Amino acid sequence: MSVQPWWEHLKLRDEIAQAKGNVNDVQMSLFRAVYRPDQVPYSLPSYYSDITFPTSGLVDLLANVAVRLGSSATESAKPVWRGDQAMGGGKSHGLVGLYHLANSPAALHGTELGELVWQEAARIAGEKLPADLGDPIVVVLPCDELDPVHFDKNVDGIAETLAERWLWRLVGENTEQFKQHRDSLGTKEGITGIIQSMGRPVLTLVDEILDYVQKATATDQQKEGTEVPIFTKMLFEATKNSPHAAAVVVMISSEDDRVSLTGFGETIRSDLEGQMYKYASVTTTTTGADFASIIRRRLFENDPDPAVMKATADLFSQAVSAGSKWTSVFDEHAWWKAGAWPNEVARCYPFHPDVMALIGGDWARQAGFQKVRSTLQIFSAAVWTLSQRAKNDQWVPYLIGMGDLPLSDPRTREAITNSGVVADHTMQVNFREIAISDVVNDQDDSGNARRLDLNRPADLFTAANPRVAERMATALFLTSLTPRAQGAIGATEAELACTAFVPDPSCALPTVEAVRQTLEDPNDGLATVDSRAGKGGLPRRLLLSTKMTLPMFLRQQRAAVEEQDVNAAIRTYCQQEMKSGPFDVVDFVSAESVDIDAYKGQGKELTEALTQCLLDHGVDDARKTRLYILDPYGFTLLNGQDSETRKAVGAALGLNAPAGATEWWPSPLPVAWPSSAVFSVVNTQKRKTVRASARDLVAMQRVAEIPAIADDEALNTQVGDDIREAKDRLVRHLRSAFQHVVYVRQETDASGATHRLAGTEKITKDNETALNGQHVWAYLVEAQKAYATGDFDKVALLHQLQLHPNTWGQPLQKIRDDFYKTPRLSLLPSGDSDLQRAIFDAVQAGEVRVLTTEGQEAHASTPAEVNLSSTYTLEKLVDPEAVVPDFTGMTVADAQAKAKQLGLDLEISGPSTGVIQNQAVAAGAPVSGAGPVQVETKSAGGGGGGGGGGGGSTGEKEIAFSKPGITFADTSNNDALYSVFMRIAEAELAAVT
Repeated sequence: MSVQPWWEHLKLRDEIAQAKGNVNDVQMSLFRAVYRPDQVPYSLPSYYSDITFPTSGLVDLLANVAVRLGSSATESAKPVWRGDQAMGGGKSHGLVGLYHLANSPAALHGTELGELVWQEAARIAGEKLPADLGDPIVVVLPCDELDPVHFDKNVDGIAETLAERWLWRLVGENTEQFKQHRDSLGTKEGITGIIQSMGRPVLTLVDEILDYVQKATATDQQKEGTEVPIFTKMLFEATKNSPHAAAVVVMISSEDDRVSLTGFGETIRSDLEGQMYKYASVTTTTTGADFASIIRRRLFENDPDPAVMKATADLFSQAVSAGSKWTSVFDEHAWWKAGAWPNEVARCYPFHPDVMALIGGDWARQAGFQKVRSTLQIFSAAVWTLSQRAKNDQWVPYLIGMGDLPLSDPRTREAITNSGVVADHTMQVNFREIAISDVVNDQDDSGNARRLDLNRPADLFTAANPRVAERMATALFLTSLTPRAQGAIGATEAELACTAFVPDPSCALPTVEAVRQTLEDPNDGLATVDSRAGKGGLPRRLLLSTKMTLPMFLRQQRAAVEEQDVNAAIRTYCQQEMKSGPFDVVDFVSAESVDIDAYKGQGKELTEALTQCLLDHGVDDARKTRLYILDPYGFTLLNGQDSETRKAVGAALGLNAPAGATEWWPSPLPVAWPSSAVFSVVNTQKRKTVRASARDLVAMQRVAEIPAIADDEALNTQVGDDIREAKDRLVRHLRSAFQHVVYVRQETDASGATHRLAGTEKITKDNETALNGQHVWAYLVEAQKAYATGDFDKVALLHQLQLHPNTWGQPLQKIRDDFYKTPRLSLLPSGDSDLQRAIFDAVQAGEVRVLTTEGQEAHASTPAEVNLSSTYTLEKLVDPEAVVPDFTGMTVADAQAKAKQLGLDLEISGPSTGVIQNQAVAAGAPVSGAGPVQVETKSAGGGGGGGGGGGGSTGEKEIAFSKPGITFADTSNNDALYSVFMRIAEAELAAVT
C-alpha cells in the first residue's frame, strides 16, 4: 500500500525548523504580548490564531467575553471568569487571546479563530456582534511581573497600589484623569462610576494574582497584602454592575497550586478563594481531548488530510490482521480495542496513540509535568530530528511512537528529563546517563541498545525496522521515568512488542520477541534492565532501574499517586475511625460515583449529583438514630465552598429552600424520619491537610512494595515505621478535619409559626471529632437536640407532653415515632428503652395511664413490657381536686384543648367551629365523676345554635402527600403507609383543636 508519510505531508513551522526543533516562547506571556510585543510573534493576532487550536473551551471563553463587551444582550454572559488550571494548562494562552479580542478586535475577527468566536458569540447573544466590539479598553495586570513595593515608572507611572495600577492603565496613563478618579477607588460604587465614565467597554485581565500575593505577604508589609482582596472584591462587584465590562483572573486552584505562602498569605488566598467562588465562573480552555490537536497545530503549518490519516491507519490494521499473532498483542491496548484505532490515529497523527497515552495520561498526572508546555518541547525537538533523518534517506516510522523519540538528540533527551516528569535532580542525572549508555549516545553510534541494532547480522530489520532494539529500549526508558497508573513502573511485554512493530509483512512477532529477550540478556543486553513479576494476574513488567534512596523513591511514588487513590485511602480510614456512640447506626456515605471535577463551575449540577448520591445511598431508616459520615471527596463545609453540600444535606433532611432564598434549591427528598438523621461533614480548609497525609501514606505503601526496598532488611524496617507514622498522621488529621455536624431543628418565629431548618454545630475541642458518635451526641445535647444519658425520665416525658397537650390520647406507637421524626422532640440516647422507662415510671407514680383499645387500663410489671408498637393510648390521670371550668364564650378549639388537659370529654351540639353558648354540667363541679360534658354551640358569626345539621363548617381539612410506588399488597411498605395515615390523623386533629 502506498501511503504518503507524515514528513512529506505535514510542513513544520518555519520558526521551529529555523531553531532546529527549539520552540521559542513555548510558555506564552501576557506581559510580553502587551509590554514587549517586538519580542514575541504571538503579539500579532494573526500569528496567534495560526498557532492556536480553537478548543471549545477557548472559543466559549472568548465568545462570552465578546458578548459582555460588544453585545446589547450582555446579561447572556457572565461578567467575571477565573482560570484555575494547573501550570501548563493553557491559562496564559487564553489571556493572550482575550487581550487580542479586546485590544485588536477587528484584526482577530478576520482570523480563523475570530470567525469561530464571533459565530459562537452571536449564538449566545442572539444577535450579530460588531467587528470592533465597541472599541473596548483592556486593562492588563500581569501580577507575576508586578512588585507590590517597588514600582516601575515605565509601566506604572505615578500609581502605587494594585487598584491605582488598574486605574493608570484604564485611563491610558492620563495623569489628569488618574487624579480625577483616584479618590473613587475606595468603594465599589466609585469603581463602577469610573468604568462607566469611560464610555467604552472595559476588560480587565489579571494574570497569576497569587504571585503578587506571595510577594505582598512575604514580610510584615501587610498593607500591600490586605489591599488585594479588598480591591478585587470591589472590582468584581463593579464589573458585575457595569453592563459592558468583564474581568478574567488567573488563580490556580488551591489544591493544585504550588505557590508557597506565609500564614498571612494563606489567609489572603482563602479570602480570594471565597470571592472566586461567589463572583467568578470557572473556565477551562483545554481538556484532555484537545491535547494532541493543540500540539499538532503548534508544530505544523497545515492540517493533515483525512485521507492520508485513514490510509496510515489502514496500513497498520491490515498488517496486524495479516499476522494472527499480532492481533492478541494489540488487543491489550485501549487505543486498538473495539475499532478505536482509526479515530485514535486521526486524533494523534503524526504521533502514535501509545505515546499520547503515556505523555498525555501517565505523565500528565505528575505534579511537576506541564502537559502542553513540556510535551511541545519534547515533540518539536523529536519531529525536527526525525525530519532530518528523512531528508537524509534514513528510516523514519509512519507514526511517531514512544519508542521513536530520538534520545540521540540532546534537545529531545533534555526536554524529556527536564519536563518535570522526573522530580528528583539526582534521578534526572542518573536517567541521562542511562539514556546515553544503555540506549543510544549523542553520536547515534553507541549505547547498548543502539549497538545491538548496528551489530545485528543482515536480516529483515536492516531495512524495515533497523532500530528495533533502540525503539524498545527507548520505550523502557520513557516508562521507567515515573510511576504510571496504580503506581506501576516500566512496560509490559505486549507494550514493547507494539512499540517495535512496523506495518511490514516481514515483521513477525517471534522475531520481535527474540530481540526483546536479547535486551534482557545479562551479558549482551541492557545494563540497567530489571523485571517485576505481575501481581493479581497482571503481566510482568520490564524497566530500567537506577539505585535510589528512600526519599527519592517516596518523592517518585508521591508524584504518581492519583486522586482516586487518595480518595480511596480517605474513605477507608473514615470507615475505620467512625464510631456510633449513642446512635443506633453509624454509616459512611461514599461519593465515589460523583465526578467532582466534571462539575467544576456548575454548582446546580453538582448539587443535584450530591443529592442523588444521598438518595441512592438511603438516609431514611425508621425508628433509628443515624449518624451519617459524608465522604470528604464530595461533601465539605465552610471556606466559601459549601453551598452544594448545604443544599444537598438540606434536601436529605426534607427541607425546602430557606425563606427569601433567590438562588436555585433542590427539591426535598421523600424522607419520613429526618429528625433522627445527623450528618458529619469535613472542614474545607482542613481537608487539604487530610489529602496530603493520605497521599503520603499511599506513596509510602507503594514504596514498601518495590523489590529494592522489600529485599533490604534495614530499608524495609524503616519503611514499616514510616508507614505506621503516616497512618497515625492521617488518622489524626482526619479526626481533626471532621468538625461539622448538621441536623434538622425546629424554630418558632414571632408570629408563633414553626419552621424546620438545618442546625449546625462545630466541634472545636481537641481530641474530639465528628467521626465519633459519642462526641457528636454531646454537642447535640448542648444544642438541645438530644438528651444526655440518664436525663430523660418521667419528669422530662411529662414536660414534653404538657407542652404539647395534643399528645394525650395518642397511641404509644405514634408517641414513640414522634421522637424519631419530629424536630421539636429531642433524640433519646437509648431510644425505645428510655421512652419505655419514662412511661413505666410515670404510670407507677400515678401521673399517667395506658388504655387499651377497649378503654381498659393496661398494666406492665417492668419497663420492657411497655409495648411501644401498640395502639394503646397514653392518658393523663385526672386531678381529684380539678373542677369543671366555665366553657361559655370559648371557641370549640379552646374548649377542647382545655378539656383535654383536665381529662374531660366534650359532647358538642351545634356547629363544630362555633362558640360555646351553654353547658350541661355547671362550672365548678368536680371533674372526677363528671362524665362527658354536653355543650351547645352557636355560629361564630352570631347565628343561633342548632343541631349538627346547621349551617356551620364541617371541620374538613384537605392535605396533600406524596408516596410514589407504595401499594397495600407490599407489607414492606408498612412504615411508609403508617406515615401517610398518621399525617391524615394529625390533620384531622388540627382541624378540631
